[in-house]
Amino acid sequence: MTDQDARALGPRSRRTIVPHPQRWRTPYEAGWDRSIGATVDRAPVRSRPAVEWSEFGRPVRRFRRLIVHTATARDGACWTAAKRAELEIFAVRNGWATGASEQAGEVVDYIPFESRSQIFVATPVDDPSTPVGVARMIWGDSVLPMEEQFLVTAMHTIEPEWTWMLNHVGFERVAEWATLGAVGSNLSPMFALWSAAYRTARARGVDYWLQSVVEELFSVYRDGFKTPMMQIGGRQIVVGAESIPTVLPLDEIGVGQMLAWNGSLKRSLFGPWVDRRPPEPDDDDLSDLSGCGDW
Repeated sequence: MTDQDARALGPRSRRTIVPHPQRWRTPYEAGWDRSIGATVDRAPVRSRPAVEWSEFGRPVRRFRRLIVHTATARDGACWTAAKRAELEIFAVRNGWATGASEQAGEVVDYIPFESRSQIFVATPVDDPSTPVGVARMIWGDSVLPMEEQFLVTAMHTIEPEWTWMLNHVGFERVAEWATLGAVGSNLSPMFALWSAAYRTARARGVDYWLQSVVEELFSVYRDGFKTPMMQIGGRQIVVGAESIPTVLPLDEIGVGQMLAWNGSLKRSLFGPWVDRRPPEPDDDDLSDLSGCGDW
């Protein structure tokens, strides 16, 4: 898979070539280079040297060969560098970067959401100045109307029932996965970004992700990775490509079928969220549902 093909992993790309996940039996075969048997909820290894800020921001996740850094608009030069990496990896490599974006040094479509955006940049451990993957999350706001929350809600006509749902749950619990891109054919940067964004979203109390994706990637996510992604409105041209608005429940990413073909890989990404939480006992519940299956 060429660099151009790998760029198709971004949410609004035109081509997508992903190896069939059912053929992967180990994290290594999936392009994932974290040590086999490692668990994300294990106590930190004290022998590792501290990871310092890079030009792309503060470190948030470390893997065997990758480090994920993050920056927001409050981080000055780090934010500028992260936006430049996003432009080069997500837009230029996809071939849809406009002259305005290249001149500005960032994807201009996301300027209205800058104050609520967070960019994650994956770099090699031994070369923290070279970005190999980038992702952007836009966090919800309880004050703004729905059509101003995200690019998805601004560009698409959302179906009434999904409009009701999003407003009902509250936008503090909703975020938009706006970009995802990686350099080369190895999927490790994509997995690393997935892990960092998921954990950050969970820490913020986010329960749903919105995405605007092309049809081919929509099929790859749902059929290949078993991602519980649902269409919530009609197609529109978004950043130069016909795209589908989708919603993704984060609970189902953890405990559902996503990446279930490789439990070690899934746990390395999502940690304790892959365990279905048992219900709390209720002393006032007098029902006995043990025979429900016989009804």
